[in-house]
Amino acid sequence: MPDTADAVGSLAWDCLGGDASAYQFLSLAQSVALRTAQSDRIQLNADGEIALIETAATQVESMSGRFTAVYLGTPVWQAARLVGHVVSELIAQVQDGLVVRSLDPVSAMVVMRKAMHVAS
Repeated sequence: MPDTADAVGSLAWDCLGGDASAYQFLSLAQSVALRTAQSDRIQLNADGEIALIETAATQVESMSGRFTAVYLGTPVWQAARLVGHVVSELIAQVQDGLVVRSLDPVSAMVVMRKAMHVAS
């Protein structure tokens, strides 16, 4: 993860009540659909949790096992608005077109850099 110290420090400071972080943890509250699309994208629900993962990988329907479900740089959308890009990857168990929720933090969350903090 590039700029790990910056992301971790920013998230820790935000938790301690400092300035709002440029980063945000995104988590899987439950298993979510992994759907084929023209490009990679994460869709968030109103609560800011991952609701859908779209991938340009055409073989997704036949995938089963532990795979990278979200790649570094994937855009994150909420309510038809780009809210950021992930700066980590989500390596998770995939079964029957679903990314399965896990207690393992690596398989349950990604770190997003908020769009308002990304240079145009």
